[in-house]
Amino acid sequence: MTSSPDEQLREATDAAFDSVAKAVEAKYHQREEQKTKQYQEEREEWERRMAETRRKFETERHKFEQNMRMKREQQELAQIEQQMDKQRQKHCREKREQPQR
Repeated sequence: MTSSPDEQLREATDAAFDSVAKAVEAKYHQREEQKTKQYQEEREEWERRMAETRRKFETERHKFEQNMRMKREQQELAQIEQQMDKQRQKHCREKREQPQR
């Protein structure tokens, strides 16, 4: 069955519109994929930076805690040395004060 020229024109126009619509939709999906990929890359970069920052923070915190522990140990040692000096001085004083036989 042959179509009239108007029907042929309408079919050709519909086909052209369908073709353009598919091209526009494909371009839209391509842009969405690019945006998604860019977002993913930015997210991965952000996560990498956060991990790096976290590592630096943990390293600095560890150094700080180690430093504080060393200071505390030095203070404890200084107190022990002071106590030992006091005991030594007391012992020497007692020895001097003892009557010699």
